[in-house]
Amino acid sequence: MTNSASALSLKKTEVAKIRSEIGNKLWRLTNLYKIDNKVSKQLTSLTLNPIQRQIYEAVKDRSTLREYVLKYRQGGVSTFWLIWWLDETIFNPNNSTGILSHEKQSLNHLWTIIRVAYDHMPEEYKPRSGKYNEHELTFPDINSRIFVSLSIRSTRVDNLHISEVCHMEANDIRASKAAVPPNGNITVESTAHGIGNEGYNLYQDGKAGQNHYNVYFFPWFIQPEYRVPLNGLQIVRTKDEEKFTARVAKEWNMTITDEQILWRRQTQKDQGVLFAQEYPEDDETAFLSTGNPYFDGKKVMALLKEAREMERETPPFEETYDYVMWDRPTKGDVYVAGADVAEGIDGDYSVLAIFNVTKRKQAFRLRGHFGVDAFYRMCNEWGRAYNNCLLAVERNNHGHAVLLGLYETMRYPNLFVQDQETRVTRTRGVPEPKKIVKIGWTTDRNTKPIMLDQLKVAIEGDSLEDVDTFQPEFTVYDQIFLQEALTTQQEGDTISAASGKHDDAVVAWAIAFQMYLKMKGRINKSLDSGILVGDSLKAIGIL
Repeated sequence: MTNSASALSLKKTEVAKIRSEIGNKLWRLTNLYKIDNKVSKQLTSLTLNPIQRQIYEAVKDRSTLREYVLKYRQGGVSTFWLIWWLDETIFNPNNSTGILSHEKQSLNHLWTIIRVAYDHMPEEYKPRSGKYNEHELTFPDINSRIFVSLSIRSTRVDNLHISEVCHMEANDIRASKAAVPPNGNITVESTAHGIGNEGYNLYQDGKAGQNHYNVYFFPWFIQPEYRVPLNGLQIVRTKDEEKFTARVAKEWNMTITDEQILWRRQTQKDQGVLFAQEYPEDDETAFLSTGNPYFDGKKVMALLKEAREMERETPPFEETYDYVMWDRPTKGDVYVAGADVAEGIDGDYSVLAIFNVTKRKQAFRLRGHFGVDAFYRMCNEWGRAYNNCLLAVERNNHGHAVLLGLYETMRYPNLFVQDQETRVTRTRGVPEPKKIVKIGWTTDRNTKPIMLDQLKVAIEGDSLEDVDTFQPEFTVYDQIFLQEALTTQQEGDTISAASGKHDDAVVAWAIAFQMYLKMKGRINKSLDSGILVGDSLKAIGIL
């Protein structure tokens, strides 16, 4: 064989090898693109870490992607998807890829990863760029482009990646997803950021199989470098660390080392309350421990699980589309009720909540979209059924009409009187004292924090008690109330439902609990005076 023939044969071999390699996605990801290595502080080729490897294996054979990764901080998930979509844009003509995030600083960080990867590609594989600025890179020879933005509304994209979706506004997420055709790709990654936001809903729906997203959760302890050398230090694990270790062994089939325990201790100290958000250990706690929740998410979730178990073991006595009865009206038991009247905005509900004071448990809940006349008639019916219970109706716009119907039309016998005063009026010029009665409950900036604080203490117990030892004031059955409690947020002095969520049941139970406290106080005061139970109830108008 001549030298020229040998060279030609070698060239053909190299071409075949290059063609083979160039068609291999994994080879391209790990050979063509450079990243800033956070360990070596140098530019290196992408080497897939445990999270990146698992994501790659999960999606490598899918033709259309709908993926959601709930992650811990600095795990390399963003980097993986950015390199994945840069590669797709470069090696697939006529592709438009949009990268979305919640703030400009985040977009700048993401764009830096893309620019570094493109700028340091081997020249023989690197496509010619057209427009190339701080937010867009185009490839005119193949009619493709990749760009970053805070929202996408006026353009079509074949591939969409949303970074930190739990921190984004719902309208930006929905509008950007609408820019992707049915056969397009959408990938999502985020750290948790509270309950009730669009990112939370998207994850939970995917987990429940109610949308087309494949969801993944990765805890911090699968990251090899998250450990601290002991250097002869002896570790004695706390009760919490023992529980954590046992849970990881059971759920992940992994053994937590002392080096990981030491890393966990140091990082918890550094991060404080942010540890569960930045380095979650399970997806449930990640969401519950973040955002600005008003109620203790772990305790409320424990009550919700308990309520579901009680429902399975002892179903309610009656349940319809509008109401549920956990406790039948019992002669001699003391009941109280609170009602929140819908104001006709955002699909709010009118809710009637009834407590059994005697047995310290929730008894009944009515919830629905009712007209004013229908709601006051139902409040009258159920209030009378529960021994003419003390009934407090929130005195808002429509609440006035409900109170008027209860007072004048239905003549309900036991409406709560929040205030009364004596005014001097004149009849034919003669001064005459007149008693003015103010019925109903006023929820305002002064009363709302107090009534919610007291309800919070009632269901969570002592703040020093943990989720395994806390004791609620009463038995909680109402799952809708607990679900609303999980999505109740506090921003400054404002306590309300998260965007798109409801707090009608929370408000109704908070008002009912005020009645519970008042009635309980009356009974205890009578008993302290030496009056027998039956006489005590007669003295306060129950018997």
